[in-house]
Amino acid sequence: CEVQLSVPSDWEIATSLERNATNLTAKSFYELVDSPIVAAKEIQHLSYKVKDVQFHLWIHGNATIQDKDQLLSDFKDFTEEQVEMMGDFETKDYHFLLMYLDHKAYHGVEHLSSTCIVLGPAKEFNDTDLYDNLLGISSHELFHYWNIIRIRPAEMYPYNFGKENYFPTGFVAEGVTTYYGDLFLVRSHVRSLDWYINELNKLFKRHFENYGRLTYSLADSSRDLWVDGYEVGTPNRKVSIYVKGAIISMILDLKIILATDAERSLDDVLRSLYYDFYKKGKGYTQEDYLSIAEEVGGFSLEEYKANYIEGLTPVEEELTNLLAEFGFELIIKENEDLIARFIGVRSIVEEAEHKVTHTAIDSLGESLFRHDDKLVAVNNKAIDDLKKEDFVGELSIQYWRNGKLKECKTKVGEQTYYQTFELKALEELYETQKRRLNKWLKIQKG
Repeated sequence: CEVQLSVPSDWEIATSLERNATNLTAKSFYELVDSPIVAAKEIQHLSYKVKDVQFHLWIHGNATIQDKDQLLSDFKDFTEEQVEMMGDFETKDYHFLLMYLDHKAYHGVEHLSSTCIVLGPAKEFNDTDLYDNLLGISSHELFHYWNIIRIRPAEMYPYNFGKENYFPTGFVAEGVTTYYGDLFLVRSHVRSLDWYINELNKLFKRHFENYGRLTYSLADSSRDLWVDGYEVGTPNRKVSIYVKGAIISMILDLKIILATDAERSLDDVLRSLYYDFYKKGKGYTQEDYLSIAEEVGGFSLEEYKANYIEGLTPVEEELTNLLAEFGFELIIKENEDLIARFIGVRSIVEEAEHKVTHTAIDSLGESLFRHDDKLVAVNNKAIDDLKKEDFVGELSIQYWRNGKLKECKTKVGEQTYYQTFELKALEELYETQKRRLNKWLKIQKG
């Protein structure tokens, strides 16, 4: 396939397609449709090399890079870590197509030999939070080069471009990738152990504040991804294949490291999928993934499958026990939002009003409020001014619904809602814990 771009001659063109001036060539229809193109008058271009592969950063938008050397160093470090782990990179170039918008944005999509990433606001490019987002999403999308672009579910091998591709292994395609995206940043020492603990705590918060984890399995949520995508959809109905998928990937990784005395890990499972499936021209099934993991770890995963993939068993007990073997403790943390904690209502603030977005299953909030109700006060005290002691005794809650000010009277019980778990590193580690930690995170502790 050949594409001719009708753009001014002085414009930059960023793409993984072969090109000569404004003529672009793809070896197949698949390469054509999975190779995005960015054309613009001004695109910043940086590059670095890992082994024999040239990696390109194309940055479009009003982003001013203060330290290009640090940017390239960070990208090169996590790229080297990924290439070393997988042992193969079959194309000669890879392109990060980074588009910075003037407003807040966060999105990324993997492609055959490139990724499109949208971030913003551009003026905050060098701020720690947005820069961390850039590193995290770029590491995630680069790992998709192997996991989903090449290591593919059987339902997507080959791709059917004529209809949706339903498959039950989204927890591998996205969950494993989400887990490894941040893992590569700490393994390559681009980010610290403290940073990684903080990222895991964010992950735990997203999981444990989602009551869909109690009603819908990971496998079913994978199949339903085409139904409502990333939208909220039916309240408390589904679990995130990214979030829970990452958590059960970590559980599996730690179990393998523990069972093999830190000789093997989930890395071996991913390499087997790449060389024994992709390189042999076939997709994998859920059964393939689990049987490979069983062979690598030397133990049965029937219970793991029944509990965490096809079932609704909570993950916290297994997480607590496993992480203790690596020098961490998992501590219950009550929600700092008192309305969420005692009433079971999560809200967002819009124009100084607290608009209901979620209610916990079997909570006061579920029985009293609707989506988009606007909470005003509790016992005539503004929501932002509430203290823990304000939830003792009878409560009068004022709220707006459909333009009418309403009031309900209630009393909270002993149960709290939207708890999460917080990871903390132990000060003293046994030698076995140190060895396991080094296998997992490539961190040496004295």
